Amino acid sequence: MASDIAEKLLQVGKLKPISAPEIPPGRVVSLTEDDDIEDEINASIAQDVGAAYFITYIKSNNASSKRRISVKKVSKNAKGNIMLNCYCHERKAFRSFRADRIQEAIDLATGEVIVDFLQALNNATGSHIATDREAPSVTALALSKCKHALNILVFLGRCDDRLHPFEIDIIAQYLMNQFFDANLIEQEIYDHLNRLYPDHETYISSIEHVHKHENLPRLMRFACQMIQADEIITDEEHKFVEEMQQYIGNQ
Repeated sequence: MASDIAEKLLQVGKLKPISAPEIPPGRVVSLTEDDDIEDEINASIAQDVGAAYFITYIKSNNASSKRRISVKKVSKNAKGNIMLNCYCHERKAFRSFRADRIQEAIDLATGEVIVDFLQALNNATGSHIATDREAPSVTALALSKCKHALNILVFLGRCDDRLHPFEIDIIAQYLMNQFFDANLIEQEIYDHLNRLYPDHETYISSIEHVHKHENLPRLMRFACQMIQADEIITDEEHKFVEEMQQYIGNQ
């Protein structure tokens, strides 16, 4: 039955594809003729990050580009550089960027200009990416541990191009139920969920992960709540919710 649930989640994601994040006001996309090719990726730090930014990037020849990216993976190459493996919405292809060459980053979910980008990555991934940055908090580590489930729930919430406060409440409750005995900071949870912007590929990858590792019936309860929280529920979504509720009730 777990495979059936995963397949139904994939089908629901196809019914409500999430759109590319909008370009921030006052910013203009600018691409160089050729992108840097960064293939020296070695140790993986975090996967399925689920964060999207508008970046100003300085290439090795000092040329700059401005673009929207969705971060897929954070790695460290053989030279010790922090690398971002991303989907570039302008090129419509995958690209890699050195974190230290990002001159400016704007969070595409919140519009916030990121002052300390490496610290933002620490918070987004729950990893101590750079030793000279503050170590992730207990709440950040909990968010990282549940990142695949959170990516799924946030994706379902953002399918109408907006993550509503009541949808954030549902997702936050999922996390707090998972870590009911931990001293989690509620505002940190809400800030993180507001910043999450998983795309369709991250959604699919996260489903593959939770299929193997997560408590699916518990996740399905909250996925059904997210779908029902929408103002418009299609016949296919209604059928999904009914089937999942019937399955959960038999557990």
